Amino acid sequence: TGTLTASNITGCSTTGAPAAETTVAGLEALGVAISDNCTLDANLVVTSSDATSGTCLITITRTYTIKDACNNQTTLTQTITVGDAIAPTFTNFPVNVSVGCDAVPLVPSISGSDNCSSATIVYNGETGTPSICGYTIIRSWTATDACGNSTTNAQTITVQPTQTPTVTLPSGLPTTLSYNNAILYTSAPDALYSNGMTGNCLISGTLSAVLTQNYDACAGGTIVINYSGIDTCGNPISAQHTINVTPIQPTVSIISTLSSITNGQQTQLTATGNPTGGTYSWSPAASLNVSTGAVVLANPTTTTTYTVNYTINGCIATSTTTITVNQLSVTVNSSTICAGQSATLTATPSTTGGTYIWSPGGQTTQSITVTPSSNSFYSVVYTLNGVSTNSVIGTVSVNPTPIVTVNNPTICAGQSGSITATASPTGGAYLWTPGGQSSANITVSPASTTTYNVTYTLNNCPSSATSTVTVNPQPTVTIANQTICSGQSVSLTANVNPSGGTYLWSPGGQTTSIISVSPTTTSSYSVTYTLNNCSATATGSVTVNPIPTVSVTTDTICIGEAGSLTATGTPLGGTYLWVSGGETTPSISASPTSTTSYSVTYTLNGCTSNAGTGTIIVNAIPTVTVINDTICNGQTGQLAAVATPSGGTFTWAPGGQSGSLFTDNPSVTTNYNVIYTLNGCSSTPAQAMIVIAPTPVVSFTADNLSGCAPLNVNFTNTSGTSGSTEIWNLGNGIIEYGPNASFTYSQTGCYDITLSITENGCIGTATLQDYICVEEIPTASFAISPNTFTEETQSISFVNNSVGAIGYSWNFSDGFTSYNENPNHIFHNTTMGYLVTLTVSSSLGCTDETQVFISYTEGELFYIPNTFTPDGDGFNQTFKPIFTSGFDPFNFVMLIYNRWGELIFETHDANRGWDGSYGMDGRDVQQGTYTYKITYKNPKLDERKTVVGHVSLIK
Repeated sequence: TGTLTASNITGCSTTGAPAAETTVAGLEALGVAISDNCTLDANLVVTSSDATSGTCLITITRTYTIKDACNNQTTLTQTITVGDAIAPTFTNFPVNVSVGCDAVPLVPSISGSDNCSSATIVYNGETGTPSICGYTIIRSWTATDACGNSTTNAQTITVQPTQTPTVTLPSGLPTTLSYNNAILYTSAPDALYSNGMTGNCLISGTLSAVLTQNYDACAGGTIVINYSGIDTCGNPISAQHTINVTPIQPTVSIISTLSSITNGQQTQLTATGNPTGGTYSWSPAASLNVSTGAVVLANPTTTTTYTVNYTINGCIATSTTTITVNQLSVTVNSSTICAGQSATLTATPSTTGGTYIWSPGGQTTQSITVTPSSNSFYSVVYTLNGVSTNSVIGTVSVNPTPIVTVNNPTICAGQSGSITATASPTGGAYLWTPGGQSSANITVSPASTTTYNVTYTLNNCPSSATSTVTVNPQPTVTIANQTICSGQSVSLTANVNPSGGTYLWSPGGQTTSIISVSPTTTSSYSVTYTLNNCSATATGSVTVNPIPTVSVTTDTICIGEAGSLTATGTPLGGTYLWVSGGETTPSISASPTSTTSYSVTYTLNGCTSNAGTGTIIVNAIPTVTVINDTICNGQTGQLAAVATPSGGTFTWAPGGQSGSLFTDNPSVTTNYNVIYTLNGCSSTPAQAMIVIAPTPVVSFTADNLSGCAPLNVNFTNTSGTSGSTEIWNLGNGIIEYGPNASFTYSQTGCYDITLSITENGCIGTATLQDYICVEEIPTASFAISPNTFTEETQSISFVNNSVGAIGYSWNFSDGFTSYNENPNHIFHNTTMGYLVTLTVSSSLGCTDETQVFISYTEGELFYIPNTFTPDGDGFNQTFKPIFTSGFDPFNFVMLIYNRWGELIFETHDANRGWDGSYGMDGRDVQQGTYTYKITYKNPKLDERKTVVGHVSLIK
């Protein structure tokens, strides 16, 4: 006997309690001590029964009865309290969103679910005060189940400020100005800005223009018009327009009196600059009379390019010209002639008008005619204006007349002969007549005796010779063909015209006009007949008929069929005689009941062959059997056919497969037939089925379909299939077994979930694509520009570099916030710096935060006066900027220009001012307005800046 302590189990089901303990070991595992005086513990019988009461809190009273072998029994009770402590969940709760000021969403309808009962949803209302510059609405809902468990969740709606306004530049802003007009352009009209919205979302206004000048007279440059400010929500806005300034660029051109001269001449170069009033500088100066001035004289000895630089108002223009210098020279042609001919030599000077002197001979004409007997040289000297060239030589080459000889061949009519020309010296060209051939050797085929002439030319010098080709008549010869039987002899006769020649037979070598032969096979014989060295050849054949042969086919039939035998004689054309029935046709037909042989003879040209034999083979009818197969839908079934005797082929229908094994994957149970064929005989068809077993239908659900990592998901099999095995593929390489599965996803992404169920050997599978989606926590990151404060009130631009976020919340730590992705914000009292915090959120509410501290750096502080009075009274005598901070004295330039754009003062020393003087001699300038350009560097920001303005000089 023993006692069982009652236990309280919390949960919606009783799976945590022992449902029906039927063994002593099960109760002893719960702490009950059991024994009997007669019966062993293992033979005691335990039964149980449950009594249930209550609704939300359920009480189960479980009674255990223990009996021994004599039916003595003991009763124990166990109390199980079942409660619901799990709160309900929302199934379609809205995500946090960011919207514009005119796009706040309506309150949605929310639903929920509970593990034990339904969930009641109550909307708690919203908080948040509307503002055009951005605010936050928080809406909350509470879900409650039947046991009073509840869950409250809130949605945050970030109402973004109205989109950043766009700036519209004033119409009529110039895009290009001349330098003189640019000096007068000092102001521009205001620009308008608007966000294009209506009603309470409208933001609009005007922006003033700020001009920045960056140009000079020679290079030109730009005037940049900047419009900047902040809208009513404190967002910086800006626009820019650029005006290109064209420079005052001078030009210069060169005119020369002579562009081409001979050595020793000179030419005048004249430069014309525009606008006038500038200075000229020439190079190279070595061959010029002077290197400055508008007009110079040039006397180059070689072709030279001259360059002039024209300078006016500090701007430079350049031009070039080339003077070509010609040198005195003369050339003489050369000539080649044959021995005994004349040649003409001509002198060609670079410049005409001079005199000539030839050697040898002393001729003074430009051309001379000579007739040398061997290679000779002639020279000429050309003189012009007292300048003589070097002696120039012309060559006359004299070529000798060549010699040529030819052979005189003899040929037979219809043949070809070769004529060869032999020349001395070699290397020339040949021309034959008739025919026009151009090689030393030619081949000719005249019908009668003919004469041929060749002309041989070497170095344009010709020579000729004549050849005669003698043609003899061509004899003829014929041989008549003969036919004999194997073993006989025959005579062959050569018939010739004209007679009187000699004979030579092949094979054999006989020299008579008639020969006797006894070939064993058909053979050819030829004879060559020769007369006057001209030969003719003829061929005759002797046909030998062989003893014929005969072959007979073999046929295979099934018992009860007729067979066919065909005899084939060689060679064709003879007659047949069958021994068994006396038939004379090549083919016969017979229906033996067993294998039988048949003989035939073949006769051709009076010769009879040996007998040939053919056989008709008689085969028996085979048998075949096959059994059914059972498969799952989508699998491949197999039917095995067993045939007697073996060695044949199988034909299946439907499908047309062959072989003893047949495979198919039908969608429904299907009948198949097989026929077995052996030695051409087919069996009676055998029939079998492939039976389709049912496939389980699979379905499942999950409690969490999406969320932030890590995400716990419980999967439930809803297929309703029992007595089966379940395999879960959770989409990330994890496999679980059982009716349900649970897994916590730590890696982000969407996962395909697959459940496979096996029942009666068939597998059913269901896959839900991207069923579980886990979102990665976003990464907050941003950059600022500028990265430090340089003014006590300053606008900062924020560049959002966050990854994986759709919602942004900025805290500027000065009482202001923003929900723009890339906001601009104006900070006040910046000397202590500000800590800026960015909080980002994903579409599923995952968040991240980062902070950047913006420190303060002292900016530039300077003053530039607009008037000074260099009148000698000791007050306000110089003009210069006054810097107090943000200034590097070693990176400073100040330039002063007059109203024509001419630079009149320059300094790199910030302590040196302009005293109103100009030039090396310190002449005073006139009273008026002058333009200054000051360039300086902020050492802490490593930034170079330029300031352009006007100063009035008063005396």
